[in-house]
Amino acid sequence: KDYNDVARAFITRLPDIQTILATRSKFDPFVNPSRRNTILNGLLCGVLSAISKEYPDIIVATNFDWIKLLPEPISLFRKATLAQLQILKLLGEILRCKIGHSQQRAGKPSPRTCRILLEVAVSASQESVY
Repeated sequence: KDYNDVARAFITRLPDIQTILATRSKFDPFVNPSRRNTILNGLLCGVLSAISKEYPDIIVATNFDWIKLLPEPISLFRKATLAQLQILKLLGEILRCKIGHSQQRAGKPSPRTCRILLEVAVSASQESVY
């Protein structure tokens, strides 16, 4: 019971997911590559990842096209390797949330999501993600 009370208190003090995403877009490491933006991107991705693990329903209920975390054109993605890793880890967590939820609802990823993920995979210079 104490854990649930703490969890509820914690979740009510979290900023809205849209606020976190808007903050991240202002300091996008792909658009404006800098050490500060990469560090901030990592912190915000970490917060979103923690939320996805502890409160997956919040992520599922968020009305956001998560693939928008990837830059357009996708060629910008190759230029920021640490940011690549941060985004790919987060997208993996989001995908796990969505798949877990969609197994209950039989949902599918959008064609745009599949196309962009395919472009990322095909254009990667490394064979694996660490």
